Amino acid sequence: MRPDPALLAKIAAHPEAPEPRLACAQWLEAHGAGARAELIRAELSLRTRLNPEQRSTLNKRVKQLLKEHGKAWAEELPGVSAGDLSYRRGFVEELTLPEKRLAENGEELLAHEPVHKLTVSLQDGKGLGAAAGQPWFEQVRWLKLTGKVDAGAKALAAAAHVGKLDSLLLPGAKVSGISAVLGSERLSSLRTLSLTGGSEELDDEALGVFSQGRLKLERLFLSQCLMLEEGLSPLAEAEWLRPLKWLALNRNQLTDSAVKQLAESQVLENLERLELAHNEFTPEGVRILASPKVLPRLTHLDLSEMWWEKRKLDALKQRFGPGLKL
Repeated sequence: MRPDPALLAKIAAHPEAPEPRLACAQWLEAHGAGARAELIRAELSLRTRLNPEQRSTLNKRVKQLLKEHGKAWAEELPGVSAGDLSYRRGFVEELTLPEKRLAENGEELLAHEPVHKLTVSLQDGKGLGAAAGQPWFEQVRWLKLTGKVDAGAKALAAAAHVGKLDSLLLPGAKVSGISAVLGSERLSSLRTLSLTGGSEELDDEALGVFSQGRLKLERLFLSQCLMLEEGLSPLAEAEWLRPLKWLALNRNQLTDSAVKQLAESQVLENLERLELAHNEFTPEGVRILASPKVLPRLTHLDLSEMWWEKRKLDALKQRFGPGLKL
């Protein structure tokens, strides 16, 4: 049963607020959908403070409700199965589907459930482009692309209704796709960009696309996707990255020279969290970050998986305290 569209619209507009969800549970119960109402209330309760016994009981009940009703609920949604979706706080908030199905059924799917996270597999980007050109796509806040990622990235960068997208994951993206996204005027609300997770490694020339950009990113994830000889200067010197607060560069075979480039950056002054796990730094190289004058707003530093003697990093411990991960 599709709940009252007005209530669904309120949930989609305010996904963190429990009140519209509870109101929808009441509506569903009044219209004979007691099991779905119970799921909503149970999953909302699991986000509150409970004793272990209460939490265990509710978790078992949620699993039971989904086992008994999940398949039937999924059948109410066009073109998806129970394995394509995830329930959060009683509603489908996340979907995995091919771009053709998104283009054909996306409007109805997002009207039926307050979906705001999508993982889309791509053939040529045309289906994604068609979907992102429709007003209903503005409900999407988080998007991961798989398959022909560059074609999808280009289509997305030029689409008319991507202005509310906050997070974009492009594992395996190449220069052309990354460049299209970074230079897009349409993606004005994008705050998180991740290239982590793909097999494509960006070399020095490819990283150069970060020298220019229009976005106002606050979080940039580039773990296990770089193969550099000249280092991180395109990032460290990119003026448009001044708002950046979180930078992840784990598992990239970076050396001490890369740490120095970050430390001497004049644009990364707002960086609060830096992840450098499993690289090729020396204790002497990373000690440059111990000075409070270096990246002055930095409070969290991840240097795990380095296998160093902890005593060699006492200066970093003094600066970061519990914010240092070793």
